[in-house]
Amino acid sequence: MTSSLYKVCSKDVFFEITKERRDAYERIKHDLTNAPVLILPDYKLPFKLYIDAACSQGLGAAPQQRQIVDCDTREGVIFYISRKLKDSEARYGAAHTECL
Repeated sequence: MTSSLYKVCSKDVFFEITKERRDAYERIKHDLTNAPVLILPDYKLPFKLYIDAACSQGLGAAPQQRQIVDCDTREGVIFYISRKLKDSEARYGAAHTECL
């Protein structure tokens, strides 16, 4: 989702807003501002950590917790984090990449 935006953050890359980059920005903005919304962590409760490595391009993680919200127990995301893989990391196998 963010790979086209990471490209313009590289050194010596001309910053140009293309349709692909604009669509990626709008998709990220929508996903981060609509349900499910972020929750505050409760350090007395256990955490779940969801991770994913995407096709030798990047990896991401989202710690989550099950909390009672409005008399309903739901699993909520505490924050999202992602980054592009380094060139050497892109050659790792899937199992090794997900351990980064």
